[in-house]
Amino acid sequence: MNEEDQRKETTQEKKYLKETIGIMKQIIQQSEETIRKLYKEFDPKSEDPYLIEHLTGVYAKKSRDLSRTLDTPYFARIDFREDGDLDDKEIYIGKCSVSKDNAKLQVIDWRTPVASLYYDGRLGEVSYKSPAGKIKGNLNRKRVYDIQKGELRSFSDVDITTNDELLKPYLSASADNRLKNIISTIQAEQNRIIRAKLNRPIIVQGVAGSGKTTVALHRIAYLAYAYEKELKPQDFLIIAPNKFFLDYISAILPDLGVDDVTQLTFEDFAKKDKFFLVEGDVLKTWKNHLEKTKIPDRFFGNLPYNIAATIIADTIENNVRFERCVFTVQKEVAQRMTAKPGQSDYSSFSVLCQWAYDLQNV
Repeated sequence: MNEEDQRKETTQEKKYLKETIGIMKQIIQQSEETIRKLYKEFDPKSEDPYLIEHLTGVYAKKSRDLSRTLDTPYFARIDFREDGDLDDKEIYIGKCSVSKDNAKLQVIDWRTPVASLYYDGRLGEVSYKSPAGKIKGNLNRKRVYDIQKGELRSFSDVDITTNDELLKPYLSASADNRLKNIISTIQAEQNRIIRAKLNRPIIVQGVAGSGKTTVALHRIAYLAYAYEKELKPQDFLIIAPNKFFLDYISAILPDLGVDDVTQLTFEDFAKKDKFFLVEGDVLKTWKNHLEKTKIPDRFFGNLPYNIAATIIADTIENNVRFERCVFTVQKEVAQRMTAKPGQSDYSSFSVLCQWAYDLQNV
């Protein structure tokens, strides 16, 4: 793009941003006025108070979501031409949708099906799944924006969302802002996990800093959007290792438009549901604990690599039986447990596990 074209594009982009912010402010104002009107004109003798409460909740959420994203209404744009169409559709993507006069979508929500093209699609022939079926076409542009406090700082055209130039502004941001704004740099592999079907059990394993928390929080936000009729935010539960971690992530879900998700440390969760914690070296304490208390019907555990085999072997050798037992272990341990004769991982541990349990990799 030459300098003249760059200037024209910049002028058009600034105009679109200004128009979008104006529409958002108008919707916020209208929503707040509607809430005041509903309360002012409410007649308890002739109107259903639960309906009024529901309506005010809808308008309040709309106002709240738009207010949160007013400084950065969108972060990307894709130009997509569906097969059979003559022109490209310029689609702006943000944390929540913005519509003009309840008709034209000024910005689409990042969780909509077509937005997956931004995360998964490379320029050229692409497709995405929608409620109407598979939509095919051409992705002719993928543009990312650096918008701060309602001002367009810069924009650039990219092919994939891991482009180094795209990542620079986010890597230099504070840790809090970096986690909040990571939505624009989600990679294709992460997006597939986030958008996986509801009834699919998922375990995400990775080293510190690999994006596990990011994926988990964005998956909650996606499920709350995609299954709005089946799931409420209160149906989700986040269990974290400590309160410092919860403080770190506490603002992320509200920033993605999901409020009222329960977030607890495991200790608080245990107290809440009448569990109790046994502290100490598990190898030294678990046998004594089971001898003093009734063996539970169901047992769940996330076993560290260096002691997984020892604990599993001990449960078998001590004839500890559970109606259902779910252990999450390292891939290498699972391979040793399920190995067949002749395979390199096959050992006495494999024989012991397969003799005692009906094993299933998930």
